[in-house]
Amino acid sequence: MALRKKPPKKFSATFLDFAKPAFERMGIEPNSREGEALLKTCWMVWNAVVFADIGGQPRYLEKLRDPANLNPATRVIVDWLVERKRTRFKTTNWLVGDCRLRQVRGEWRLRIEARAEPTPAEPRLR
Repeated sequence: MALRKKPPKKFSATFLDFAKPAFERMGIEPNSREGEALLKTCWMVWNAVVFADIGGQPRYLEKLRDPANLNPATRVIVDWLVERKRTRFKTTNWLVGDCRLRQVRGEWRLRIEARAEPTPAEPRLR
């Protein structure tokens, strides 16, 4: 992966802007078991879109969106997150390594590990 300069806005703030509306729409508290699962879904979608759109590796996104792996409610939120990443956050392509989201006294706090974006897959020789 090619290293790039850090984005002008802290990546934690960008990723929180991406994920927070999903919690609000679903009515899920970040400190709950469901919150941990939703956060994991958010970063899996984020990374899958980055790998598909920047890294030229769509298999992760295809597997994530496979109807055999999702119930209908999860499919709706996954599709919404994919669209959100591609439209509102298309220029921020760092990969999420690990993150923890908590709400402390009404304030959202995110600890996140981010990595430089992937390089496009090299063409395969036939």
